[in-house]
Amino acid sequence: MIFLLPTLNEEKGLQEILPKIRKHFPKSKILVVDGGSKDRTKEISKKFGCDFFVQSGKGKGNGMTEAMERIGDSETVAVLDADGSYDPLDAKKMMESLERNSIVLGTRLSKGNEKAFTRSNLMGNKLLNLTASVLFLKRINDMLTGIRVFKCKTLRDLNLKAQNFEIETEMTLRCLRRGVKIIEVPCRYYERKGETKLNPFKDGFRILRRILLERIGWYG
Repeated sequence: MIFLLPTLNEEKGLQEILPKIRKHFPKSKILVVDGGSKDRTKEISKKFGCDFFVQSGKGKGNGMTEAMERIGDSETVAVLDADGSYDPLDAKKMMESLERNSIVLGTRLSKGNEKAFTRSNLMGNKLLNLTASVLFLKRINDMLTGIRVFKCKTLRDLNLKAQNFEIETEMTLRCLRRGVKIIEVPCRYYERKGETKLNPFKDGFRILRRILLERIGWYG
């Protein structure tokens, strides 16, 4: 399995999760795709033997798309945010749930995780999930989760185009449109380490726009 970590000034989070990945997945490769960090993100990544590269385009979506070009079709990939809010060990049970032509999402919106959300983020998350569930006639509990497991070819076939934080939304909804099975597994969720890069209003609007455009098939 390959761990894919999109980063932008995540030195605090990496110091939290990289030791756990190395402990529980000693044979796994770790690929860090960086958006131009100014802190010790690269230094810490190299310390733990990660493959590190700086993306050419801006935004999380661009970084993930560029990273997937470096991974073989048959590889199992675990993507998780590098801010320390996820426990890499949850990827193990997610990998066990992976089926052919499927994607496994780690669902944060479960009992015990509420304190890790701000009230506005929790309400916004639930509202966006409800909107997508109604429009796509399919219950989606946490399409915005930053931890997910899949085969590289499954993701590549989705032909993703999102450049920023709406990449998770595009990935999830395009799975529904393309007949890729979505499996949701409860995961742990903690308060992030370091400053957030997500703007609740600006990125929330982008996500809502992506939901509507995916529903009418604007992106093919």
